[in-house]
Amino acid sequence: MHRRTLFATAVGLSFGGCLSARPPQSRVAWIRLVSERDEPHDVAVRITDGGEPAFADAYRLGAGRATRRIASPVEEPGRYVVRFRADGQQVHVDLAEYVDGDTTAIGVQFVLHAEGTMGYTTEATAPNASRS
Repeated sequence: MHRRTLFATAVGLSFGGCLSARPPQSRVAWIRLVSERDEPHDVAVRITDGGEPAFADAYRLGAGRATRRIASPVEEPGRYVVRFRADGQQVHVDLAEYVDGDTTAIGVQFVLHAEGTMGYTTEATAPNASRS
């Protein structure tokens, strides 16, 4: 009897570990690019799904407070990582870190700060909010 219990526990742990190791899926509701700098800047946006390319484009943000919104850059749910590159610097956002049972659609705002730094914020949204 002890062997059966040990075997069942080992099998349960091995399968449970495999299932829980998969990152949750999400949707990219929107991306907002913001520049607070006095000069125009180019921003490259790249989205991967499980390491595979899903979206890539580059945008020119004008001088002063410039904003560009990208609605629904990818349509299907996936295991997305969003990368922003500007001025030789890169920021990446793993959306799995922001997904929970109620949040499956996430908007990401990337900011080029006037001081020369870069950053991002995320916002949980309704799954169909990406279409507006």
